Amino acid sequence: MAIALVTGASRGVGHGAAVGLSAAGFTVESADLPPDIVRIRCDHTDEANTAHVFDRIAATGEPLIYGIAKAATDKMSSDMAVEFREHGIAVMSLYPGLVRTEAVLAAAQNGWLDISNSESPEFIGRVVAALSADRDLIRRSGSVLVAAQVARDLGVADIDGTQPRPLTLATS
Repeated sequence: MAIALVTGASRGVGHGAAVGLSAAGFTVESADLPPDIVRIRCDHTDEANTAHVFDRIAATGEPLIYGIAKAATDKMSSDMAVEFREHGIAVMSLYPGLVRTEAVLAAAQNGWLDISNSESPEFIGRVVAALSADRDLIRRSGSVLVAAQVARDLGVADIDGTQPRPLTLATS
């Protein structure tokens, strides 16, 4: 049986990925962070709480910027792909589209967001499960992939039977 390690599985995309992978037959493990990693709880629907987190991070003198983190993940995936290829292990960076998390649904309910081309939280798990079954997966190793495009390539549908349109700079 395949095993998946999913971080952030308490809610949102992480939760959806864990549920989707579990439904596809994976054993889903959780991970505890090492004690030297600072855990900061943040309710992003509470502006004061969010501001407190950014103030705390700014006080360390080091920025924590989303784009930099994603670029670092992409580079790490690319480098790991080279290192693990000889062992037959494929590594890639996989991007979800607009995911119907609790916060996204709340924003849509208030009319702030169009979710007509969104993905269920389980969709990413379905895509990962399909990727793991791809006999030619190693050819994707080192790539940055958009989950909706991979789903189209591999014939994966969301839990409601739809296939979201891939969201990329070229399609936006």
